[in-house]
Amino acid sequence: MDSMVAANSSFDESVSKNNSSDSSSSAAKSTTRSIHYDKVDLETFATETDKYIGKNVETSGEVAYIQKNPDNTDIYYVVILPKDDHASSGYSYGTVTEINVDTFDETNINEGDNITVKGGALTSTIKLNGKTLKSDIVVDSVSVN
Repeated sequence: MDSMVAANSSFDESVSKNNSSDSSSSAAKSTTRSIHYDKVDLETFATETDKYIGKNVETSGEVAYIQKNPDNTDIYYVVILPKDDHASSGYSYGTVTEINVDTFDETNINEGDNITVKGGALTSTIKLNGKTLKSDIVVDSVSVN
């Protein structure tokens, strides 16, 4: 009986050692890949949206409008527009961004701010004030410039 207990004890130690070496070797093999974002100016993104659908994009613009998503209070819709010296309003083509409420609050975004967003490009998925929008970006990160 004592030999059986000793054998089990030595088996337990062996399993423990193998498990700890497995976890360290799998941790060493684990790598983190960074996401690549295609840098695109906002007007190009807004007018050629179909080229960017399903891709990760980075773009910048001035915040023109902010609205909390009425169907999901964890999301803010932030409309961004590029400055345009040739348009009578001073603005032209823009897009809407979907920003998580925590990210929005941490970044302190206000109308009139210039922001840079990185995220996934979509089309015709958002209805804002009764209109289906051609382009939008689900934001991974945002910074106020």
